[in-house]
Amino acid sequence: MQTGARSVLTLAVAVGVSWCIRDVAWAQPAQQADTNGIAELQEVVVTATRHSDSVNRVPLSVSAQTQEALDQQGIQTIADLQATVPGLRLSGREASGNATVAIRGISQQSGTSATTGFYLDETALQKRAAGGFGSQNGTPVPPLFDLERVEVLRGPQGTLFGGGSEGGTIRYIQPAPSLTDYSGYGRAQWLTTQDGAPSYEAGAAFGGPMFYGHASQSFNEAPDHPKNVYWYQAKRANQVFQALDGKQREAALLGDPREEKGTSTVALRKRGERIAGLPVSDMTRDQRELVEKVLEDLLVPYRKKDAEEAMKYIRQNGGVEGLTMSFYKNLDIGNDGVWDVWQLESPTMIWYFRGSPHVHTWVNIRAQPQTARTARRFSISA
Repeated sequence: MQTGARSVLTLAVAVGVSWCIRDVAWAQPAQQADTNGIAELQEVVVTATRHSDSVNRVPLSVSAQTQEALDQQGIQTIADLQATVPGLRLSGREASGNATVAIRGISQQSGTSATTGFYLDETALQKRAAGGFGSQNGTPVPPLFDLERVEVLRGPQGTLFGGGSEGGTIRYIQPAPSLTDYSGYGRAQWLTTQDGAPSYEAGAAFGGPMFYGHASQSFNEAPDHPKNVYWYQAKRANQVFQALDGKQREAALLGDPREEKGTSTVALRKRGERIAGLPVSDMTRDQRELVEKVLEDLLVPYRKKDAEEAMKYIRQNGGVEGLTMSFYKNLDIGNDGVWDVWQLESPTMIWYFRGSPHVHTWVNIRAQPQTARTARRFSISA
């Protein structure tokens, strides 16, 4: 009998092997020889006891493997994992992907609670087995993909993980999200069999800070507001102030800003009520153009349709020349003359930028009311 030849080709996202990035660094082997030819073992930190400690110092029977180690051994599912972890066996698998897991021979029976705890981070996935056909028994087991590590604790583990952990507990620990660093992970495989259809597996994951907003480093920000993505708006507004002459600066620079009282902070003034500050209509053409750029910068973070709608209402109510601009010296961080607090205001709009002790922005733009219309019909007969 002739056995069909089978070829396996593993493709990497970039270089022909599984691609792993942790903190934007290429994954290195778990055991890497140094210049003296001595193998250096990678330390694995686990939280099996609810405290972070080296796996070698934890007073429990624990098997722990990082995602790097799993990839190097070709372990992609829990079925693969059972070949490397003593005492771990799958006693049943559903077509849906659910698996009945047993550790130390303590397996779950029909109509009973789970005997092996299964956690994704701190979320329990195990459930009670039900009787009957199509009951979808077992634990919904995620793939071994984009994990920090896998911990298998041989039981009993009821003290730390409650009922359903008589045989032990399996923990899938995901990478912790970071407020400062980006990380990614990818894996791809392609398999062909002679006279057979090809198969493949591919996936990618990416994580990092979604947005650097206000108070990116501390509650009380430095005068230059490092890493604050909104600070460029205040820098643009300060360009307007620098373009003013002495008399204009005197009118624009005030003492204390408005008090913050919820939505009342940006309550609109009545028409005819005086607004303190420098009217944009009193500025030169070049200065008004700078104010227009300030408005454009203020609307950049918003959706295009929302920004266009806001500008429509501003133009309907007098445009840029209908605004009054003011700066506030009593909340100047660092006393450097770069004004951290400023605002644009009209009877139908307030854009209050408060950059002390960190950036908050208060906005209220009133829509142009619809003008009532009266229609009449005339008929003439002869």
